Amino acid sequence: MSDLRLCLALAALLFPGAALAADMPDIGFAPPPEVQEFGSNWYLRGDVGYVWHDNPSLAVGGVTEQDIAWGPYKLGGVSFDDSWSAGFGFGVKATDWLRFDVTADYRSKSDFSGNTLGTTFSGSADSWILLANAYLDLGTWSGITPYVGAGIGAAGVTPSGVNDGIVTADFDSQWAFAWGLMAGASIALSPNWAIDVGYRYVAIDDMDFRDAADNQLQVRDQSSQEVRIGARYLID
Repeated sequence: MSDLRLCLALAALLFPGAALAADMPDIGFAPPPEVQEFGSNWYLRGDVGYVWHDNPSLAVGGVTEQDIAWGPYKLGGVSFDDSWSAGFGFGVKATDWLRFDVTADYRSKSDFSGNTLGTTFSGSADSWILLANAYLDLGTWSGITPYVGAGIGAAGVTPSGVNDGIVTADFDSQWAFAWGLMAGASIALSPNWAIDVGYRYVAIDDMDFRDAADNQLQVRDQSSQEVRIGARYLID
């Protein structure tokens, strides 16, 4: 028995920590909190497109001293050439199925023409389209997400070089209410990048233009259809 006591005493002297550990209660430590990756859900976008202009209703007015042809006449045989567009925007993915963005698109000059009383009028026009849009994403399959959307905003149109063979009129830009309908699909390339392929219909309210010589151009029933391709970048 004395030998056992001697061994225990020597163990306590040589390994005091073990003795204290035997007397300490078992204390558990909580694991550190997991690091959460930050995602803003904000995105940037850029798009290019090809635009088919539906032929609007055009009329000229405002008789001038130079040319009596600028009377209050509606043009017949109106044609409006196609054009291209390029734009940018930013938005936010509010939920898995709802997105909002604001876009600004420039449409290149498009030639137009029409005639009345044997006189042919021709010119060109370019425009800006500014829209606030909402989209409904319809689910994702193999990285492809179809969507539908709608937008409201304004369009700024600038007719230029409008002439009847004698008089040429350049008009100041005018802005009017505009709205659009969209449909398409996005294709995920990575967690941050997606390609967007879509269709957009845009309608613009009636516009009345006037130059310094009081020549007038009235535009009614403006609308267009557009095929667009672009990219979206989700900001981390």
